[in-house]
Amino acid sequence: TESQLHSIYMTYSPDDVGLIVLDTACACSVGGIDHMAAYQHEIQSRYDVGCWQCDECETFTFGNCAAQVSHEVWKVPGCALGRPVVFSASILQGSFPILLSLAQQASLGIKIDTEHWTADVRALNICDLPLRRTSAGHLAINVLDGWPTHVDGSMFDDVDVSTLQQDGDRALVVHASEDAHRLFGSQSSCDSDSLSGDPFSSELNDVF
Repeated sequence: TESQLHSIYMTYSPDDVGLIVLDTACACSVGGIDHMAAYQHEIQSRYDVGCWQCDECETFTFGNCAAQVSHEVWKVPGCALGRPVVFSASILQGSFPILLSLAQQASLGIKIDTEHWTADVRALNICDLPLRRTSAGHLAINVLDGWPTHVDGSMFDDVDVSTLQQDGDRALVVHASEDAHRLFGSQSSCDSDSLSGDPFSSELNDVF
């Protein structure tokens, strides 16, 4: 039933805004429209940037619950330790954070350390990114509070919307300006050699 679906997948708190759940069992990334609207409000007010919306018609079934249809996929700008990236999520009714699919995690080369509650994000050259827990207890990354100081949404100005519409369920790394890179610094960065021989290298090289 819908109430069962909400109790399992849609536990929500305002503190969850900006969190993206690392859901290794999710076949395709999804997000609740109420949560997405709250996130968009935050990035517009803080950084003067919004999400992109593209039409779609995809059906989702959670457990033995009734199927739900997504008519929009949102392309969602965010930052982790100052590194800009655009996530993708099909939109469903409800108030729940983005559940990031295994495929989209793979496109970023994410490796989760459950002992220390950290993750490596190889496509962003980040090691030991601290993870958060959502109100429902899921491990998640925070992409709202990791924007670099003194850098606004202009870092996303060169994003090609037509490319976003074609890329499906994958995250896309954005090449930031030289000013932004200088502000990012090298803290918590992985050794560049760690990317060599990576099984997802063909995907990691497909960046803006």
